[in-house]
Amino acid sequence: MATNDFHSVTAILTQEFALEWPQTNERIRGAERFARMNDEYPAHGPWRFTINRLFGDASEAMSDVTVTDGVRTDRAISFFTVAHGKVTLIVEFWPERSVPATNRTLRPNRTSRSRAAARKLRLLNMTATKFTYGRRIGKDRKVSTMHNEQAAPETKGVAVKLLATVDLGPEIEGMAGRQLRMRMVTIEPGGVFGPIHDHKDRPGTVYILQGTITDHRNGVATDYGPGVGWPEDRNTTHWLENRGTIPAVEISVDIVRQE
Repeated sequence: MATNDFHSVTAILTQEFALEWPQTNERIRGAERFARMNDEYPAHGPWRFTINRLFGDASEAMSDVTVTDGVRTDRAISFFTVAHGKVTLIVEFWPERSVPATNRTLRPNRTSRSRAAARKLRLLNMTATKFTYGRRIGKDRKVSTMHNEQAAPETKGVAVKLLATVDLGPEIEGMAGRQLRMRMVTIEPGGVFGPIHDHKDRPGTVYILQGTITDHRNGVATDYGPGVGWPEDRNTTHWLENRGTIPAVEISVDIVRQE
């Protein structure tokens, strides 16, 4: 990583490798996608890494690393799962810097690092940063990408086939007028499942059989597939597209009101 040759890192990643950012519900699958995401992330200069803490064993590890490109400085807390000498999963957290609350009963002493971090945070909040490949880069990401998400294109290149339904009224008390629905959705290359829509009162789950589908929500673009897809709950507002070169096929199961 110190050389910024992110493709060399793929040698220690398994074929099933995944990177997860729980704070933004993002998942990047595959070693090559991980390398490409890091290569294409905008930076003011070479990335420099300072290890603050590192420990682990043959199956698990944890690191606390400060990352900077000379202008922006962030801190990453990463948890690694290891199998047969290679990393299979990284779960990573990027804590936001903040100023201590003014109403604390006990006022801790602030270090020079904290004061410097606060100054840098104010500077960063005034600087718009480009967002690429759904990587988390702070509050300015939402500002710079939300406009594009509001202008999401209409649905095109999508075929939906109803596979089965179950009337939930007779099965579960209080579910009268609801049904469990299973559909197969095919999105052609360049296709869009839009416009922006929510899943309030319509929770669901998705499994991708073929291809990759990009989920756009909250200013974040995340690639899924093949495998378990994105969450669809009451907090979901999103649209989907197929950026790949082959048709993407998903199985969608949700609970809907009967028409």
